[in-house]
Amino acid sequence: ADEIFTAIPIISFPAPASGNTSKLKIAVAMLKVVREEVRGRVLRLVADCWFMNATLIEPTIEPTLAMGIEVIGQIPRNRALYAQPVELLKKKRGRPRKYGTKMTADEVEKLSEHKAIVWLYGKHRTIRYRTMICRAKFLKGREVRVVWSRFENDKGLTESRIFISTNIEHEGLDVLRGYRKRWPIEPMFNQLKHAFGCRHLWQQKLRSVLRWMHLKMAAYALLQLLTVCKNQACLSISSLPWRDQDTTTAGMMRTALSKIIPRFPIREGWNRYWQKYEFDFDRLTDQLVCGKGKAV
Repeated sequence: ADEIFTAIPIISFPAPASGNTSKLKIAVAMLKVVREEVRGRVLRLVADCWFMNATLIEPTIEPTLAMGIEVIGQIPRNRALYAQPVELLKKKRGRPRKYGTKMTADEVEKLSEHKAIVWLYGKHRTIRYRTMICRAKFLKGREVRVVWSRFENDKGLTESRIFISTNIEHEGLDVLRGYRKRWPIEPMFNQLKHAFGCRHLWQQKLRSVLRWMHLKMAAYALLQLLTVCKNQACLSISSLPWRDQDTTTAGMMRTALSKIIPRFPIREGWNRYWQKYEFDFDRLTDQLVCGKGKAV
């Protein structure tokens, strides 16, 4: 429970209105950019059912592209998974078998079931899972680690969900713990669109939209990092006597930043005629307001 992780936006690009509008291909291009910037480290891609497609997964693990990215994600139940083929003692004519027994629901029930209590999604959960190395047909027979898991609750067992990892050395719990780190992405999108206003960008040119959107993303990243790291300078300003001293929220960090960073009248430096910024810092500095205000 002491492990803390969050989601921080790094790079973003809107889908074009015409031409190649595939989100999967745009995601592959963004992964290539991240791979070039972050070299010498193991990268892990965590995705939901929609993105768990060969278009996205194969370029990340293809040796010719040298991306070397591990992929963990949930897949639909209708994806064909096969056990590894049994090696025959006596060789026969023809090509060797690529797939073994198809892992249907009945075949999965034959696997040994494990039970564990794991910290998932904000609390300890009792989970039952089965795991084995299979061949995924949608990845052209590539070996993957597969985990079939269900939660225990007051009503019994939840519906079984299937998770895979392209790293076959992962154990079943490693896959489940890796996939739980995807959850902060959902509130990140919600906060960027609504609290930080990324859904109401008024710029007309694409370059201006991208610049302003990345500024908002950087502001969100700063807020999240201060929250996770429990910045003492911010906590000393935003601490409330009736709150638990160990409690740190993004709202507290935002209140502290609004008091630390003065509100700068940036719109007054915009020259509408020349369409550029011309700051008179001597005049604008006198107008800084250090009172209550919203952080950028």
